Amino acid sequence: MKTPLYATLALTALLFGAPAAAGEKKIQMQNLPPAVQKSVQEHSQAATIRGLAKEVENGKTLYEAELLVEGRTRDISFDPEGTI
Repeated sequence: MKTPLYATLALTALLFGAPAAAGEKKIQMQNLPPAVQKSVQEHSQAATIRGLAKEVENGKTLYEAELLVEGRTRDISFDPEGTI
């Protein structure tokens, strides 16, 4: 019996997590530009930082912080100068 492709993809995503968005790469705080580090720290004071990523979208570089605020996930994107 052959497994349909969509079932295989769904199972793979379930077991290994969904793939990151195209052009998105996980990054550590110390590898963010200084202005972005400062903005992330300012905007995450009442939150838990769940992850950071660098993303190139339409030729523009953005940095994304995934935050957990009062039990809810919140994503904030920053340009290289630290502006939301």
